[in-house]
Amino acid sequence: MGMTRARLLSTALALAALADLGAAQAPHAPADVAQAVREYRVGHEQPIVAELVGLLSIPNIASDEPNIRRNADLLKTMFERRGFQVRFFDVPKRGPVVFAELPAPGAARTMMFYAHYDGQPVDPTAWTGTGPFEPALRTGSLEAGGTIRAFPDAARPTRTTGGSTRARPRTTSRPSSPCSLPSTPWPRKACLASSI
Repeated sequence: MGMTRARLLSTALALAALADLGAAQAPHAPADVAQAVREYRVGHEQPIVAELVGLLSIPNIASDEPNIRRNADLLKTMFERRGFQVRFFDVPKRGPVVFAELPAPGAARTMMFYAHYDGQPVDPTAWTGTGPFEPALRTGSLEAGGTIRAFPDAARPTRTTGGSTRARPRTTSRPSSPCSLPSTPWPRKACLASSI
């Protein structure tokens, strides 16, 4: 549930960091790219965590249409803050497909990322220490006795500008996997494996 959204946010943040790397004409060494992304993350850690907490705090149960729309609207805002052009493709009885594209004039290729931003119903009484939509940092796993600790103070996220990219990043997010639709032709076990 939250991990998929966390991966989506991480991907978007990495793409924003990579946008600044594209100014030079020569390809960048993987180690240089990794270092630039790491430096961006370290320099923006508090706003990144604050933004993730905001996203994870919105209930994302697939059948909860108003909150799924809130999730889509926040994803749109997050992508637009990073320079992406965003379009919604509405799906009846579900939240919209969120399509985001980072303009890259002269790009030689297109990279596509996919994630879904909904989750399945949960039993709030089965949660320890917090509810399902109350993000928490822990000192370790629950099994190892990890305790909840406070989130760091955070400011509003910022975006660096400049440079151009050599690829046109695109991402599409949809509110549900095929496994959560009534006409799913796949066995449930296959659907669970595809979600991992």
